[in-house]
Amino acid sequence: MVITKYLLPIRVVAAGVYDQNPPYNEGDKGTYQNNHKNNTLKICTYNIRSLKAIHRILELEHALKNLNWDIIGLSEVKINTEKILEKQDYILMYRGDRKGKNGIGFMVKSALKGYITDFKTYSDRVARLDMNFGKTTLNIIQVYAPQSKMKKDLEKEVESFYKQVEEALLETGNDTIVMGDFNSKIGWPLEEEKSICGPYGYGERNSRGVLLMNFCFENKLQITNTLFKKHQKQKWTWKSPNGEIKNEIDFILVKNRQKTLNNEVIGTKFSSDHRLVRITYDINQICKKSRAKFGIKKKDFTSIESKYLGIVAKDQFTYNDDEPIETNYKHTLTKIKESLTKLPSTTQHHYNNNIITEDIESMIMERNTLKNVSNRTFEQRKRLKTLHKKIAKKIIRNRQKRRLELLEKELEEKSSTKRSLKQFNGGKEWVKSLKNAKGDKTSNRKDIIKTATDFYEQLYSKNNTTEEIIAHQRISETIPCILNREVEWAINKLKKGKSSGEDNITNDAILAMIEPLVPHLTKLFNEILEQVVIPEDWSNSLITLLYKKGDPNVIDNYRPICLLAVLYKVFSSVILNRISKSLDEQQPREQAGFRKGYSTLDHIFTITQIIEKYNEYNKTLYLAFVDYTKAFDSISHDFLWKSLAQQGIHQKFINIVQTIYKNSSAKIKLETIGTSFEIHRGVKQGDPLSPKLFTAVLEHIFRNLKWEEYGININGEKLTHLSFADDIVVISESAEYLQQMLMTLDNESSKVGLQMNTTKTKIMTNGEQIPITISSGTIEYVDDYIYLGQTISFSNALNKEIDRRIALAWKRYWSHKEIFKSNLPVHLKKKLMDNTILPTLIYGCQSWVLTKEVIKKISVFQRAAERSLLNLKLKDRIRNLDIRATTKIVDAASTVCKLKWKWAGHIARATDGRWSERVLHWLPRDGRRLVGRPKQRWCDDIVEVAGHTWTRTAQERKTWKYMEEAYTQARVPK
Repeated sequence: MVITKYLLPIRVVAAGVYDQNPPYNEGDKGTYQNNHKNNTLKICTYNIRSLKAIHRILELEHALKNLNWDIIGLSEVKINTEKILEKQDYILMYRGDRKGKNGIGFMVKSALKGYITDFKTYSDRVARLDMNFGKTTLNIIQVYAPQSKMKKDLEKEVESFYKQVEEALLETGNDTIVMGDFNSKIGWPLEEEKSICGPYGYGERNSRGVLLMNFCFENKLQITNTLFKKHQKQKWTWKSPNGEIKNEIDFILVKNRQKTLNNEVIGTKFSSDHRLVRITYDINQICKKSRAKFGIKKKDFTSIESKYLGIVAKDQFTYNDDEPIETNYKHTLTKIKESLTKLPSTTQHHYNNNIITEDIESMIMERNTLKNVSNRTFEQRKRLKTLHKKIAKKIIRNRQKRRLELLEKELEEKSSTKRSLKQFNGGKEWVKSLKNAKGDKTSNRKDIIKTATDFYEQLYSKNNTTEEIIAHQRISETIPCILNREVEWAINKLKKGKSSGEDNITNDAILAMIEPLVPHLTKLFNEILEQVVIPEDWSNSLITLLYKKGDPNVIDNYRPICLLAVLYKVFSSVILNRISKSLDEQQPREQAGFRKGYSTLDHIFTITQIIEKYNEYNKTLYLAFVDYTKAFDSISHDFLWKSLAQQGIHQKFINIVQTIYKNSSAKIKLETIGTSFEIHRGVKQGDPLSPKLFTAVLEHIFRNLKWEEYGININGEKLTHLSFADDIVVISESAEYLQQMLMTLDNESSKVGLQMNTTKTKIMTNGEQIPITISSGTIEYVDDYIYLGQTISFSNALNKEIDRRIALAWKRYWSHKEIFKSNLPVHLKKKLMDNTILPTLIYGCQSWVLTKEVIKKISVFQRAAERSLLNLKLKDRIRNLDIRATTKIVDAASTVCKLKWKWAGHIARATDGRWSERVLHWLPRDGRRLVGRPKQRWCDDIVEVAGHTWTRTAQERKTWKYMEEAYTQARVPK
C-alpha cells in the first residue's frame, strides 16, 4: 500500500476528549509489522505533573491502556535520580536532579526496545532518545521549559534551556523531533512564518512564543501543531486550575515535515492539567521480526500446565541411532518447542491489573467530567479536590492489599518473599551508561554492548604466558554408561524460575516433561560421552551482567553470569556427579569450598580459635587475606586440564570438558545481544561444573608451593593457609616469612592466569606492621577484616561482630517493613522472622564467646523486633512473656546456645583431621601468658556445664544431647 503524503488533515477529530484511534489488538507481541500498520509510529508528548508517588505510575498505566501510542516523552517526572527500567509492557527512562522539581523522560513500548540506541540527558529539562530503524535513525528530544512565573533569573534560565536543546540537536539527522512543554504560546502563525508553520493556530502569542519561533527558524524545525486543521476545542494543551484559561503550550517540532501524517491533542483519564499531544510519524522502513518465543512467556508453570505438558510430550521423543549427535539434539529441541506451542495460550496477569477497580474507575470518570467543566462552582472545586485525594488513596491501598495477598500466599507456601517482591520492584533496571577502555563515558546502547563485549573479549583472551598441554589422550579404561536415574536426578536439581539460554527453553519446561525426556536424554548423553562430541549450541552462551557494588559506570563492578542451554546444564550435572567424589578426595583439609561435609563455619572457627590462643599466649601472628582479580574468569584452560589429570579424573571426562571449552564462545546480553567472541580462559559462572573445576586449579597452585617450613605449628603439623574457594587467608608468625609466602603464591598464581589484587588483599597482625610487597604493589594493613561473612580482628572482634550482626538484622527487618508492619497474621510474620531475620542475626554464632553481654544484646534486639511487628512500644508496658506467647518466635539467645553446643559436640567427635578439630585440642605452649585474669575463652562456658573432660563426654551423643538443655538454661536468663 502506498502512503500518500499531504499536509491537509487526514481526518477531522471530534471535539471529544479521548483517542479516536484506540490501540491495535496486539495480544501476545508478534512482529513489528503486526503492531504498526503502514510503518508509522505514534509519538506523543505529555506533561504528567509527577511520577514520584507510586500511585502515579499505576494511574498513568491505566490511563494509557486504551490509547494508541508507541513512544511518549514525559515532562515533570519529579524523580530525583536517573534510571532505565524495563517493565512488562514498556521501557521507562528518566532523569531528575532536584527533588520534587522538573524531570524528563520517555516511555517506549517493549516491542521497540531492540531499536533503542541511546538515552542521553543534558539536564533535568532536556533529554534525547535515539532509535535506529535500519535506514532511518530517529532522534527524539523531550523538553520541559522553565515556567513563566516571576523569577529573578528567569531570562538566564530560559537562555540556558535553549542552549541545552541546541546542544542536543548537534548530533541529529533529518528524522529529528523536538517535543515537550515549552511553556510558550505561539498564537496564530503569520504569512512569513509558513516555512516553519502551517496555517492553524490557537490563542495569542507571548514573548516566550517569540523565542520559540526564533528557535524554530534557526534550527529549521516545523511546528506540527499548526499543520492540521482541528476544532479549537482540540487545540489547547493546558488548562488553568479553575478551568477558565486554556492555552496551547505543548508542541511537537519536526525536521521532516513530509513524514508527519497527523497531529492531535488527546485527553486522558490521568490527573494532569495538560493534555497529551500525539503525531503519526512515517518511519518508512520495514523492521525486523522479534525473536521467536515458544509457548507462553512465563518461566514457571502451574501444576495443571506441567501435567498437560507431560502428556503432550509423551511419545514425542525418538532417538535415531543412525543420525549424528547434532541431528538428534536438534530433533530433541524441536520436539520440546512443539510441545510448548501446544500448551493452551495464557495471558500473564500483571500484578497491577486488579488495582484500578470499578469504583476507582467511576471516580476517575467523575473527575474527568468535572475537569472539563468551565467556571466550576465552589462545591465542584471541592469535590474535584476530594476525588484527587480519594483516587490516590484507593490506588495506594489496593496496591498494598494486592502486594500483601501475594506475599501472604508465598509465605504460606515457601516461607520466602523473594519472588513476590521481585514482581513489585519497578522493573528490570538497564545499565544506563558505561566507561570504555579510554575512560570515556557513553550512554549509547550499541556502545554499551560494545564496551562490555570488548572488556570480556579481552578478559577471556588467551594468556600467552601459559604453557600448552596436550589435549586428547588415548583411553584404555572404559567408564560405565549414564543411567536413567542419573539424568532424572540432574533434571530434578534444576531450579525453577530461571532465565533460559539461547535455546529459549526454561528449566521449568524440562521439569514438566521429565518423564518422557529422561530415557531419550540418557541415550543422547551416552552417545556424547562415547564419541566425545557435543552439540554446537553447548559451546555458546549468553552473558548477563549482575551489578555488585561501586561505580555502576565501571564494567569491572559487574559479575558475568552465563545463561546456558538447559540440556547442557543437565548433562553438566551428570558429569559433575561422576567426578565430584574424586575431586573432593584430592582436596586438602585447607580447602572447604564446594565440598560436602564442609562449610564456612569450619574456617571461621579455625581462624577465631587461632587468634584467641595467640592473643592469650602473647604470640605474634600475621594473617594475609588474599583477593584475586576476576578469579573465576581468569584461570588458564591448559592448567585446568593438567589439574584434572593430576587429581585422578578419568581421561574421558577430561576430554569432554576440553571439548566443551575448546570452541567456547559467548555474547553479552543486555536489552539486546552483542556480537560473539571466543573464550580462552576462565570457567563459566552459572555452569554446575565451574566451582569444582576452579578449586581443582587452586589445588594445583598450592601443590607447587614449597611451604613446608612456613606457617604455624599445630601439634606438630604446619598450617600455612585456609581456603574457601578463592577466599584465601595465608598464616605466618613473621612478616619475613609472610613476604616470601605471598611472593611465591603470587608467582605460581600468575602461571595459571590469576592475579592478586593489591587493592583488596589485606594483612592483619597483632605485631609490628612491617611493609610487605608483591609484584603488583604494597599490601595494606587493617585492624579488622570481614572473612566469610564474619568480622576477624585481634582486638574486640566479638563486640564488633555482634553490633554488625544486629545492624544487618535490622536492615533485613526494615527491608520487609510492609510485611512486619502490616495486618498479616502473626504466624506469617513469625515465619519470616524465623527464616529470614534470625539466620542473619546469628550467622557464625558457633564460634562466639557467649558472654552475658552478648546474650543480652541478642535478646534486646529480638524483643524490640517483636514489639515492632506487633506495633507495641515500651510505654505500653506489655510483659515480654506475653509478647512471646503471642508471636511464638524462636528465641534467638536459646538458639545461639543450642547451635554452639551442637557444634562443640560435632568438632569434639570429628576424626577426619580437619583444622577446626585440630585447633580445638591445641595450645601454643611456646608462648607466655600475660599476668592477670585471662579473657573468657570460647570453651569456658562449655567447661562450666560439662567439665574439663567435655571433649570425652561429647563422644556419647545421647549424653551430649541431654546436656544441651542444661547448658542453654545456664546461659539464657528466664
